[in-house]
Amino acid sequence: GAGVEQGLGIDVVDRDDVPLSVDDLAHATMWVAVAGVVVLVADGRRWPGVLGGSLVRHRATLLLLLGLAVAFELGQGVLTSSRNLSLSDGLANVAGVSVGWAVSVTAVWLWRSIVGRVATSAA
Repeated sequence: GAGVEQGLGIDVVDRDDVPLSVDDLAHATMWVAVAGVVVLVADGRRWPGVLGGSLVRHRATLLLLLGLAVAFELGQGVLTSSRNLSLSDGLANVAGVSVGWAVSVTAVWLWRSIVGRVATSAA
């Protein structure tokens, strides 16, 4: 990061030159991936209430992920000297979590619907 660049006396990336849309897209993309993996892993663990109550569990996962995304952004502003708290980054994090969660929950629902139909027709 910027601290390493300062320590070495180099400037690899001037963060002021990075357009907000590219930075925000990177934040959102990372959180889409994190949310997707967490939803799929949580669903695969078959926690209590699977499918009948899984939406409740998935909603709890969404709230946890949203809290984590906001906490990461707040932590950058409070716990580091090389990163700044950014509202646009925080919003991109929240958008990424929301999209990743929605796509993953939909994929799980579709998968279970397809597998359920195949299992029923095979029996």
